[in-house]
Amino acid sequence: MAGNGNSWNVPSGKLAWGKQYWWTVTVRDVSNLSTTTSPVLTFVTGVRQPAVSSLLASSGVAGQDFNQQTGNYTTTSTDLQVATVGPPLSVVRCECRKLRSMV
Repeated sequence: MAGNGNSWNVPSGKLAWGKQYWWTVTVRDVSNLSTTTSPVLTFVTGVRQPAVSSLLASSGVAGQDFNQQTGNYTTTSTDLQVATVGPPLSVVRCECRKLRSMV
C-alpha cells in the first residue's frame, strides 16, 4: 500500500468464514531506503451468523411446524396446566430449530 494510509480494507471475496490467515507488515523508509518487517501475525475469521429476521420461530404455511421459507422448525408443548381462578396457569416449552442454512 503506497502513501500515508494507516488502514487497508481486504478486497471482497478474499477471505472465507472460519479460516486462519497469517500476515506481516513491511515498512520502507524512503529517505535512507531501510525496511522493517513485523513478526508474523495471525487471525481467524469467525463463523458467519445467519441473519435474524421477523420470521424467527414463525410457523409455516397453514400453521405447519416447518417454515419452508426460512428452514425453521418450531413446535410448542404444554408440560403442565392447572385449572385455577383467574388467568390460566401452565408451563409451555417452545422448541425452535434451524434445519438448513440460508446463504
